[in-house]
Amino acid sequence: MPPKTKGKKQSGTKTKKTAEKLTPNELLLDYKIGLARSNLMELEFKRTKLLEQIENKESELRELSKRSEMEMKETMDKWKEFKKSAKDEITSAQVIDCMHSNWKVKDEEQKAIHSIQEQIRQVRANIEETRREVERWKYFEAKTMPSNAEFIVILRQEIDSMKDRYDSFVENIKQAFAEKKSDYFDTFRSKLETIRKASVDAAVGKLDNQHWTQLEQEEWFRKELFILKQREQELSKRIEEIENMNIMICDRLAQSRLNPMLWPARVPQNFPQKTDNLYYSHVLDLDVSGYFKNLQLSSHQSLVDEVNLGNVKTQISTEQEGPTMELQMCEYQQSVKDSFLSENMSALLSDLTDSDRWNRMMAVGNEEVQLLNIRGVSPRPNSSATET
Repeated sequence: MPPKTKGKKQSGTKTKKTAEKLTPNELLLDYKIGLARSNLMELEFKRTKLLEQIENKESELRELSKRSEMEMKETMDKWKEFKKSAKDEITSAQVIDCMHSNWKVKDEEQKAIHSIQEQIRQVRANIEETRREVERWKYFEAKTMPSNAEFIVILRQEIDSMKDRYDSFVENIKQAFAEKKSDYFDTFRSKLETIRKASVDAAVGKLDNQHWTQLEQEEWFRKELFILKQREQELSKRIEEIENMNIMICDRLAQSRLNPMLWPARVPQNFPQKTDNLYYSHVLDLDVSGYFKNLQLSSHQSLVDEVNLGNVKTQISTEQEGPTMELQMCEYQQSVKDSFLSENMSALLSDLTDSDRWNRMMAVGNEEVQLLNIRGVSPRPNSSATET
């Protein structure tokens, strides 16, 4: 906004000194002030247009007021003529109606006149205000136009100098780049070559390390394979030795367990001697109770129960004595032995030929049986040979 009070005029030399001391921001503000001045010129043009419109309105209002005055005079003249022509014919009621109508017309005309007067007052107030604003802007323009023109010149000079400096700066950069372009490219190529060589050397070294590590692993795997093969051979030999030992143990175990079962622990008393006569049948009779008592299994039980002949005396009369009693005892004992052997012989043969019972008795496992079969030695008796 322009200053409201008038100040003293400043000399041209003093303005130049202040313009020279202004900062770039202040110069930009002055440039903005110039733009505001152009806006003020546009406002001045609009003000003149508005004043012209106001003058036109005032002229129209004057014409309207003149017309209203003329119409009032005409109506008054007509009223006077009408009054002269009809003095006796008008009644009081008509006069009152005419007065009322005239009052209404007068009120409407007064309202219209008041509204027009109010508009005129507003237009005059606006005119005064615009006049004061125009005077202020004229004063502002008269005081600041020379300084603004000088500031604009200075700003243009600064812009030109800045353009010159920028052009020289760009030219110097182009010249420096053109002079050192070959050096830049040479250094770039050398750096690129060194980077390429370093990357190639690193890749070759990495591949060499991987190759040597792979060779070391292969050599270690070969050694480990050789050691494992040796270990396998040793284990196979050891397994073969253990198998042979198991077979020998099974053979010895079979012999140690079968011999006491197939042969009695002691020679019976009635076993035939060289001097005995083999004609009598009692010579070949075995001591059945003693034989089966000494025939032990793996469970330490006899194959058959002991033959108890202690109740023979109760079956033979105790009154008989002498050789008849002894003969009866021998006959009865022989008959009991024969009946016992005939009844239990089939059971004995079935027990001896039972493979499961034989395995339990020999305490031989399936693996040992397989090893014995491989060696051609069967720990089990042949049931068909026994039956024959």
